[in-house]
Amino acid sequence: LGMWDAAYCYECRACYATQENCPASITFQAELTVACRTMDYRRFMKNRGLLCIRCGNCNGFCVQHLNLAGIFGKMGVATTRAIKEGKVPFDVVEDAIYQGLIGREYIDEIYEWYRSNGGRQLG
Repeated sequence: LGMWDAAYCYECRACYATQENCPASITFQAELTVACRTMDYRRFMKNRGLLCIRCGNCNGFCVQHLNLAGIFGKMGVATTRAIKEGKVPFDVVEDAIYQGLIGREYIDEIYEWYRSNGGRQLG
């Protein structure tokens, strides 16, 4: 069961016009929207979804007038919860940590989970 509001995305990729203006350097917003629709945590993380700061720059490009920033924010919370519930493979989380794919809003909570589950210390 995915996020119902992401179901309205046409995957037209008009949001890609945001690429140069995204402070989180997210280049494929439609990939995030599809990840939200399908609750694909790995895809969301791989495409920098946990780096989204919900600035809303991408919202103005959406032909469906979706609140993309809000959708990505909800998915960030859902992804963090899924990690803690063991729904995301440990190696996926570890890779995201080491590749810098987890933003400051989520890193403390996720890193605490990672370390408490045997992850090696950064540094």
